[in-house]
Amino acid sequence: MPAAQDASLFDWLRALYPVWSRLTPEMLHVSAQTGLAELMLSGCTTSSDHLYLYPNGGRLDDTIAAAREIGVRFHACRGGMSVGESQGGLPPDALTEPEDVILADAQRAIETFHDPARFAMTRVAVAPCSPFSVSRELMRDAAALAASFGVRLHTHLAETTATSAIAASTSAARLPTTPIRWAGPARTHGTRTA
Repeated sequence: MPAAQDASLFDWLRALYPVWSRLTPEMLHVSAQTGLAELMLSGCTTSSDHLYLYPNGGRLDDTIAAAREIGVRFHACRGGMSVGESQGGLPPDALTEPEDVILADAQRAIETFHDPARFAMTRVAVAPCSPFSVSRELMRDAAALAASFGVRLHTHLAETTATSAIAASTSAARLPTTPIRWAGPARTHGTRTA
């Protein structure tokens, strides 16, 4: 995909959102199988995936099933995006979910799949996507959910120097500060944050 080659993070995401919007549960499953098999062939025995797009009925369950079939230890991160373009976010509105749906499904995934035992084969983390695609409230509530179940919290807080610069600029109406300062009041960082 030429538009995604050598692109900045945001341009790369904008080029791929339309492709990702067509993913199906089977595609999520097969792509996870393929990626995990390649990792295992290189000697990797533990992997994590931050899945934050759930188009066309896709669920975290699809990637967890793939990991179990392959036999790799898997830390599945139930992500989500709640703030789309119409609200000043980065993703298309069609790829966002209501915040209550994100939190309820994260809880369902934890209750269904998370094994807290040492060396467990499947763990689940709560993973609101990024400051450019979720609200502070979701970040706060996701941190509280993760803490209440004793699971990890994961996010893409400051992926590049460019995202930090954009966040610090006065033109960033939704995020008029640095990502770290933005997340601080939500109490999203601590010993269980990955």
